[in-house]
Amino acid sequence: MRRMWTRLYFFLPISIFFFYDVVVGCGDDWWFVIDVVVLFAVVVLFAVVEVGC
Repeated sequence: MRRMWTRLYFFLPISIFFFYDVVVGCGDDWWFVIDVVVLFAVVVLFAVVEVGC
């Protein structure tokens, strides 16, 4: 159960972030770079938490 909440906490902010990017950023190049960096950071962090727990 705790793992499910961990996943939710990870993916809810990132989906909001991507939604915000599409609506406000209109897929700008600069926004795309930020997206990739943030997504990479989240994936790495998520992997660490999954392995750590």
